[in-house]
Amino acid sequence: MADATRLFAEFKDDLGNDYRINIHENGWGFAAVEFNLGADGFTLRYSGDNENRFQPVIGSEVVFTLNETLAQHTSFIDALATSEDADFTVSIYKDPDGANTLFWTGVLLSEQTELHDEYFPVENTLTAVDDLGNLTNIKYNNSGTAYTGRETVVEHLMNCLLNNRALHVYGATDILLRYANDFIPTTTFVSANALIESEINHSAFYNADDEGVPEFFDVFTVLENLAVTF
Repeated sequence: MADATRLFAEFKDDLGNDYRINIHENGWGFAAVEFNLGADGFTLRYSGDNENRFQPVIGSEVVFTLNETLAQHTSFIDALATSEDADFTVSIYKDPDGANTLFWTGVLLSEQTELHDEYFPVENTLTAVDDLGNLTNIKYNNSGTAYTGRETVVEHLMNCLLNNRALHVYGATDILLRYANDFIPTTTFVSANALIESEINHSAFYNADDEGVPEFFDVFTVLENLAVTF
């Protein structure tokens, strides 16, 4: 179930597409309050090495302006400035009054928030990231314990992606992972999708030190290696 929406805004782009930006807070128990965006709505940017055609993982961020015109906006900005990582998340939906398709989701950054002692309206530039970078801080294991046995490539990918902290907007039947299937089995496989047939031992993603204690790869490294290989 998605975290409650604290603030939201809607806008139409130059092509006539409607979007809605939601700012979520876990445990928020009051009605959502609308705010006005800046003239450019939001800007989606992709980060990485543009010279590397084979870069396996490409992150993204969204930047938008929150026009502070109400006390509820001010209280949110104050809360964001003193928040912990991932206290606030962002979801963007396309055609909110129609298909309402999830377009992007991420974690709202707090460290870039500035408090302004000015009269309304106050323009606040906010940045949200897709949280892929945080996967470098998480070890690829089962809550501290080594996974056992083996999993398919797709299951390993899902193990990685499910560590993202902005997935609460996904429902039980929503699609989280899409991929181009360039790998076709030709022997004993029962389907035409090698990525859900090929399996990798979990032991491939950790090494034991001199005392036999597992030293786990971080989740980003596992995701990156799977993307490079497949």
